[in-house]
Order: sequence, then structure tokens, then C-alpha cells
Amino acid sequence: MSYCINPKCPHRQNSDEVQSCQTCGTPLLIHNRYRIVKPLREPNPNHPTEVFEVEDWDDWGMPKVLKVLKDTDNQDLVKRFQQEAHILLILNKSKKYHHNQELGIPNLDSEGYFPIDVRHKKQKLYGLVMEKIEGDNLETWVRQQGAIAQEEALAWLKQIVKTLNFLHAHNFLHRDIKPANLIRQPNGKITLIDFGVAGIEGLAETQIGSLAYAAPEQMAITGKAVPQSDFFALGRTFVYLLTGRHPWELAMNNKNDRFFWHKSIRTKLDKSLVALIDQLMHFDYHQRPQDTRKILKRLAKLTKQQSKLEKSLRLLPYFVGIIIFVAFLPFLNKNVLQRLLDINFTSQGSTSYDQGNLGQAKIYFLIALNLNRNNLLAAHTLGLICDEEKNFHCAANRYRQAIASARTRQQDKDPNNDNIIVLIQALNNLSRLKILHFEPQFSQVASHLEEGFELIALARNYSEYGEYWSQIIPEVKADLEKNRGWLALEEGRYEEAQKSLEYAIALQNPKPTPDAYCLLAKVLKETDAPQLEIKKTWIPCKELPNNYQKPEIEQWRQEIYRYLNSKGEEA
Repeated sequence: MSYCINPKCPHRQNSDEVQSCQTCGTPLLIHNRYRIVKPLREPNPNHPTEVFEVEDWDDWGMPKVLKVLKDTDNQDLVKRFQQEAHILLILNKSKKYHHNQELGIPNLDSEGYFPIDVRHKKQKLYGLVMEKIEGDNLETWVRQQGAIAQEEALAWLKQIVKTLNFLHAHNFLHRDIKPANLIRQPNGKITLIDFGVAGIEGLAETQIGSLAYAAPEQMAITGKAVPQSDFFALGRTFVYLLTGRHPWELAMNNKNDRFFWHKSIRTKLDKSLVALIDQLMHFDYHQRPQDTRKILKRLAKLTKQQSKLEKSLRLLPYFVGIIIFVAFLPFLNKNVLQRLLDINFTSQGSTSYDQGNLGQAKIYFLIALNLNRNNLLAAHTLGLICDEEKNFHCAANRYRQAIASARTRQQDKDPNNDNIIVLIQALNNLSRLKILHFEPQFSQVASHLEEGFELIALARNYSEYGEYWSQIIPEVKADLEKNRGWLALEEGRYEEAQKSLEYAIALQNPKPTPDAYCLLAKVLKETDAPQLEIKKTWIPCKELPNNYQKPEIEQWRQEIYRYLNSKGEEA
């Protein structure tokens, strides 16, 4: 549906096929590029503005937000609307100039502010187009998720204060900070919105703001706002976030004009954080923090203390475990003790690796290897970590260590030697590095790959792997086939290379990766295949994600791109 921008139109919804409103005749394409999809808040004839989601047809239909001023006869409102556009434009230019794109301020196009003529009604509107911020405002978030804990409070407070630091550095004041004007995006970023009452420091002397959040000096007769006025609203915002209760629900201490909010806190908070929030809300703005830098300094200290506490709590189970083990050491066999610790550290390392904490995973796996030098999983995962860090020499040595460990355990007939898949992956990953760095022993690569294929047959018959391994075996085999095809390509055996790579692509479904497609495109290029056939493999090569940031994939993409361009093909 397309929505009519005319606030006086009695029936504003239209089908997408029409160019003008079927009721009032107003063009549905605004400023020759924006088409309204839906209102973002219920239209209210008594409210001077309306807010819509629009599609920007000059930006590939990108969803954006259009704020419209209806009451253009009120010069104070027009001036305030123009000031909002002016402030956002300056802040966006400064963001780009200083490369501060991560700051929580909506993006605004250079031509995002414009007048709008409504035909047949002799009415003029003003429009302001901004970035559409995905996510929930913090008022909604707390209502749905409950009060936040200290870890979230510190992270969110730090983000917002950094944004205020940027705002105040340009002598601007927001003057309407509250949970409803802060949006938490899906990636955790907090964005400050609605600059409709923002003002310039020294000139912001209008009695304005949201009740229960606005600072007392801002709501006084003079309406004089200062940077510390934003701090007051920020403090009250965090009272709501930490208690789940709006400030007007809380009693006030008439002796010192402070809230009785401490007993409403839902989770355990550091006294320093509570004291900081209390100071932000001090009735006298001279007693609040002097500037944003002072607040950031205190937050850095609090974050450091929080980090130390969390680290201590994480290590506590290990200290307790070690004490228990030491107490029972006379009764335990040394090998049993080592095995128990080895399993524990390997498990912790795997968890950290899966969570993307490579530094912590590395520590756990190194300890596990010290306890058991034939720990196949620890050696192989350390190889993967080195690979991700682009330390290929380290990676190759770890893969060799994993292979040697697996063979030792096979000779010892270790009953715990049940991870054939990890051995296959170590053989395959070592083969990839040997081909990647053009080591002359291609015969060793072929030997590693053949051993991997032989082990797959053994893995299929290993009942302990269960259903999970039956799902992962095709992926492992596909990677072996890809490397077999790559080796054949390097040795000039193009027909064998094409056959292996096509088989690898077939095995990868439904989880395709770009490398087999890129290699197949290279094979087709070397054999002078038709350009159309090369382009069919080039498209998935360039569009599928390079999840592990393999350098060879980027190299192949550039090579094929240059080749197609040299042939006059659009790449």
C-alpha cells in the first residue's frame, strides 16, 4: 500500500499501482523519490508532526523515516523543525569528516530537508528524511525484557555518553533524553533519536522537555538548558532501565530532592554505579559531573572493575576444582587425574572457540596439550586459530601435530581415539596450506588427501558418531574433493580438476561455499570455456560469503574479475 502525505485527506491509503491519491489527487511520490509505506505512529490531528516509513527510490528502495511538519503557520515550530535539520546535517558532516560513523546519531542525507506542496489544498508541509533505525526503543525493551543488569547498564551508558560527548563538542544539547528516544539495534548499538527540541548551548532557553525526565532548570520559567541538563535526563533514564519503573512512580525525598529508587533496583549493582547515577540526577546542575569526559573516565574505571570481577568468577570453579583434586591427590592415579583435567580444559577451549573468543580458547587448549601431548582436538583447533590469524606457519605445524597425535593414539589402541573426523580435517587443512604456499611436495598433498578419503569410509562405519557425523561427513568429503580439484588444477590436469570441483559443489548443498566455484571458474578459464559458462560459476564465487576470510578466495575473485573485464564481460 501507498500512503497519502496530505494530512487533510479523509482516505489516505492507496494501492501501489497508482501515482496519485485516489481521494485527494496528491502525488504519492514525494520530492520525486520517496513513497510512503505506512505511518510509524498513529496520525493525530492535534500533533504538529507525523512520522512515516518511506521507500527511497533513488536509493534502491531503501527504507527510511520521513518526519513531516504539518503546522507550518506556526513560525516557532517551523524554526524548531529547521533547527533539527540543521543540527543533524552538521553532526552527520562531522561524523563523516572525523570517521565517527559508529556514533549513535541517525544518518541524514545532504538533501534530506525540503518543502512539500500539497496540490489542490494550497497547503505547504516540510519534510525531513533520516535513516530508519531498526530495533526497539528502551522503554519497549524494558517493558518486554525486564530491568537490565549492571553489564548492560555500563555498556549502554558508555555508548550514550560517547554520543553526548560528540553532541556537546558541537555546542548542541538534546534536551529530550528518555527511554523512548533511545533505540537498541539488533547488533546492540544504542542510537539517540528525535532531535525535535535540540538546541544550541547558550541559546537553549525555552521551557521544553519530557516531564519526569527533563532537568529542573530546563523546566523553570527561564527554560535555560546546559550540558548538565542532558545528564539529569540520562540519570533518570537509567533509573527506569535498572528498576523497570518510570520516575513518576517513585517517591521523592523532599529534604534533598532525590528519588527513593535504590530499593527498586532489580539486580545487584556496584555502589559506584549507583552513586554516579545519583550524581547525574542532582537537583543543582553545578553538582552534576562537569562534562562527558569526567563521566567516561568513571565508566572506564567501573568497566575495568567489572571485567576483573567476571574474570575472577570464571576462574573460581577451576581454583575450587584444583583444591579438591589436591586434597584427594594421594588417592588418585596420576594418569586418571591428568585425563580428567585434559577433558575439562579441552571442553572449555571448545566452548570459547565456538563463542569466537580465540584468545581464551588458545589458553585452554595449550593447557590441555601440556596435560596430554596427544590431544588431537586441542592441536587441530590451535591450528584453526593460527589459520584465522593468518599465521600459516603456525597453523601447518599444529595440523602436523594433530596428525602425529592421531597416529600415535591409533598405535596405542587408545579407547578414546574416536575422532576420525578431526584427523581427516587436519589432513585436509594441511593439504590446503601446502597448495596455497606452493610447497613442492605435491605428492605429499595427494597422499594426505587419499588418506582422508580412506578414513571417511572408516568414519561412516563408526557407530559412536551417530546422526551428527552422517550430516557432517558430506561437508568434509566436499572439502577434500575441492582440494583434490585444486591440486589437479595446479598440476594442469584440468579434466580431473573440473570433475572433482563439480562433485564438491554437488556435495556442498545446501551449504555452498565460494572456493569450489572460484576454482571451477579458473579451470574453465584455463580451458577457454565459453564466457557465459565461466560467468555462471563466477556469480556464486563472488557472492557467497567468505566466512573464514581465506586469502586465496579473494585472490581468485580478483583474477577472474580481471579476466572477464579484459574480455569485455560485465563482472
